[in-house]
Amino acid sequence: MSIAATAKALGLGWDLTCQLALDMCHELIYYDPTHLEIVHVIGVDEHK
Repeated sequence: MSIAATAKALGLGWDLTCQLALDMCHELIYYDPTHLEIVHVIGVDEHK
C-alpha cells in the first residue's frame, strides 16, 4: 500500500504517515536483531 493510500485511509497527512512508517522501520531494524535471520534474498524494484 502506498504512503498516499495509507495516509488517506488513516485521515493523516502524507508527511506524518511517511514519518510514522520510517519510525516503525527504525524500531524493527535497531531493536530486534533477529528480525532478518530468515531472510535469504532481498529484491529491489527501481523506478525512474
